[in-house]
Amino acid sequence: MPGPLTGIRVLDFGRVVAAPRSARLMADLGADVIHIERPVLGDDTREDPYVFFKGMSGAFIQQNWGKKSLCINLKHADAHVILYPLIEKADVVIENFRPGLMDALGLGYGKLSSINPGIVMCSISAFGQDGPYAGRIGYGYVVDAIAGMAMMTGDDDAVPTPPHLPMADGAAGLLAFGLICAALQGRHATGKGRYIDLSLLEAVTALHERPTQLFLSSQGTIRPTRRGLHDDLMVPWGYFEARDGWICIICATDRQWAALCAAMGSPAEGTDPRYATNDRRIEHRAEIYERITRWIGTFVSRDEIDALLSRHNVPCGKINIIPQVLEDPQVTARRSFVTRQHPQIGPVRLHNFLGSSMADAELGRPAPLLGQHTREVALEAAGLDEATYRKLLESGCLFESDVAASGV
Repeated sequence: MPGPLTGIRVLDFGRVVAAPRSARLMADLGADVIHIERPVLGDDTREDPYVFFKGMSGAFIQQNWGKKSLCINLKHADAHVILYPLIEKADVVIENFRPGLMDALGLGYGKLSSINPGIVMCSISAFGQDGPYAGRIGYGYVVDAIAGMAMMTGDDDAVPTPPHLPMADGAAGLLAFGLICAALQGRHATGKGRYIDLSLLEAVTALHERPTQLFLSSQGTIRPTRRGLHDDLMVPWGYFEARDGWICIICATDRQWAALCAAMGSPAEGTDPRYATNDRRIEHRAEIYERITRWIGTFVSRDEIDALLSRHNVPCGKINIIPQVLEDPQVTARRSFVTRQHPQIGPVRLHNFLGSSMADAELGRPAPLLGQHTREVALEAAGLDEATYRKLLESGCLFESDVAASGV
């Protein structure tokens, strides 16, 4: 069954995570996505650990499944010979270079829209196209720091702790996907494209709207900061150590607190005036956490705790490491990861971004070798003739993989 974005062509100038993720989502939904890469090295993630085969790392495969690879020297004097015909026939251009680079290459939105008035262009950068930080080089960790994320994780009496996940890049990629789809929908009414200027900074600041609003609505009397294992404003709410690992337990309501007390074999504590409301529980925070910790220590495994609390409708969950996440029964049941075949590598396991309802959807072509589709894109998508293609190839403007060149 064709995906909802079948017939949409995307030129993905992105690298690493943010732009490639949004383009990967579009590919999953049926779009024809051409990943545009530099000669020799290609996308930065091609050499990320672990490399399976000729620049095919797990990180690259994850973000670029379903795409074609066009390998081109964007600075070559003849790059426009293939790029402008592609832009004329494209629906979307996504890029995450530093601000100003696309303009310098003759690929800014002004030029693109003059070629194709219906083009939707999305630029993703660390700090946006304007403002005092616009010209800075930025990575997700830098943005996390500026956005206050590093001061929201870790113990309250310890040094700032970076979240060791590409949160800013991932959030920006998902946000870009939604904005691009909205712009495509809007084009139906106006016939015109749109320019989307998105920064990692605004994407990641949107992730901690609760702390921000606590500060704003309290007129600065509440200053959210690192809270360690437990929340300051809800008790109990946090992480507890069991004999074989850690478990998260949360009581967001008085009813859930009563349920926890029943699970611990002390139902009377659920209605005890000292603990009956969250405000009172905050006053008795230390003794409550000591009580829960002692109770947890009576169990051999956190599986027992998890099962018991779940039966009592207490929000809880085991704190997993990555191998445990991959084997978690809920993750497995929801098919959050799917296995697909790659012709050079064999079976590969990928994140399923589309949810369990679309897990059976065909995820399109395997992640490409560098320059694997240069010839196909040049001749079929851009409409170049063989002589022009050979000239661009011989001049160093284009590059094709040895697999593609051999016809394998």
